[in-house]
Amino acid sequence: MNMNLEELLSKMETEGVIHGGSDVNKAMVAVSSETRRLCAQLNNGVYTSEEIRQQVSEIIGQELDEGFSLFVPFISDFGKNIKIGQMYSLMLDVSSRTKGKSSLETKA
Repeated sequence: MNMNLEELLSKMETEGVIHGGSDVNKAMVAVSSETRRLCAQLNNGVYTSEEIRQQVSEIIGQELDEGFSLFVPFISDFGKNIKIGQMYSLMLDVSSRTKGKSSLETKA
């Protein structure tokens, strides 16, 4: 299973049905396992806003600006398909349980 994240996301978007045991499924399960581990770590500690921002950045694979804030818990079963816009604040038991694209942005 030598599939990079960009290739995995592309295949998830275009293939429709992902069959158990396929290379796409194996890559998806690997990303999901890592995301769930990172979420558990985030939700079971006491962190500064900067540390939370860094951990969420790792979960979603996107650098977040200093305006981002989050009140834990944060739960995601995949994470790498979430895109968060600038100056965004998440509160109250945030969960993302989708393998499709999720985009959270503020309107200017």
